[in-house]
Amino acid sequence: MFSEVSLQSASTLMHPVEAMNHRKSGFFPTDVGTMDNILSKLIPHGHGVNILDPCCGKGEALAYFKRVLPNAQTYGIELDAERYEQAQSVLDYAYYADMCDVKLGRNQFDVLFLNPPYGNDMADKLGNDKTERLEHKFLTQTFPALKADGLLVYIVPAKSIDEARIKWLLTRFKDLTICKAAVDTYKQVVVMGIKLKQQRAVNATMVEEFINKRESLDELPMPSDLLYEVPYSTSKAKLVVKRLNAVGVAEVMKRFTGQWSYFDALFTHSNTAEFRRPLHRLSDWHLALMITSGAVWGTVSNGIRTLLVKGMTKKHKDVSQTQQVDDNTHTVTTVIESKDRFTAQIKAIDIDVNSPYFGEVITIK
Repeated sequence: MFSEVSLQSASTLMHPVEAMNHRKSGFFPTDVGTMDNILSKLIPHGHGVNILDPCCGKGEALAYFKRVLPNAQTYGIELDAERYEQAQSVLDYAYYADMCDVKLGRNQFDVLFLNPPYGNDMADKLGNDKTERLEHKFLTQTFPALKADGLLVYIVPAKSIDEARIKWLLTRFKDLTICKAAVDTYKQVVVMGIKLKQQRAVNATMVEEFINKRESLDELPMPSDLLYEVPYSTSKAKLVVKRLNAVGVAEVMKRFTGQWSYFDALFTHSNTAEFRRPLHRLSDWHLALMITSGAVWGTVSNGIRTLLVKGMTKKHKDVSQTQQVDDNTHTVTTVIESKDRFTAQIKAIDIDVNSPYFGEVITIK
């Protein structure tokens, strides 16, 4: 098995009961025979290629492309934590996220390998909305990321390729072929095509010809004389995860240290700065005033906790408006009154790595 589509990622797109049923029945695999058939239709080359699988599972199917395209850059998105960890070891770039939470740049992938969750989306009965196949949703959401002349590999149940979907595909792709998957537990078919630079008009004859191909799958293998040339890429693709989970936040913090690398510059006194001690011991009120003004900051410790303390004061302007009526002239005068209001705030963060409260932020207003 070379690809396992995360059915957990479908939970945001289908009814929870249906999603649970899918999880219990397993995953939709892309078998070795189907992958061999797909790769046999590609023209090998050693240039850079950006390949995306938005439901990459363990990443093995995507990594399989390197047998024909050795310099390919593989990008996979996976929601399941265990499969994501396995995908990291075989893919160039793996993202632990729901595909719906990832922003894909337009026209930056040469190959879109899509074996999405199968099933119907949940209908909005109040809005009388019709249900839509999940396969269609994943395709329409990721389609803009595929560049013109890029290759689509679309693995879905045969019933998903209805007349409406055929028209959608023919409008946007050329050299479309359809064949049965080598293992068709869910009656899967493989659709391959090259993205057009501009959408084209589709007539009834084109649709009928493709329907005939779909209906004669038992007798019609993928045409042996049709090969697909994958375009080249000279730059890396960019993906942005819009909503991070705990694993994603930990990875970002690991890659980017943030302001902690500038700790001394931001939170300590300059060595050249002159420090003047107060004339006598400060009261709590004076100390709080100096902290909130920003004149005093730094670390404090009581032997149990070590805190980094810093304060600030902000000025707000409160504007009020009243109207006064002259009893004699009956004229109305508008009086605008503006007052300055100051708010003080002190924040402290536990910076002792051995403390059970490490990283905890305390706010005093």
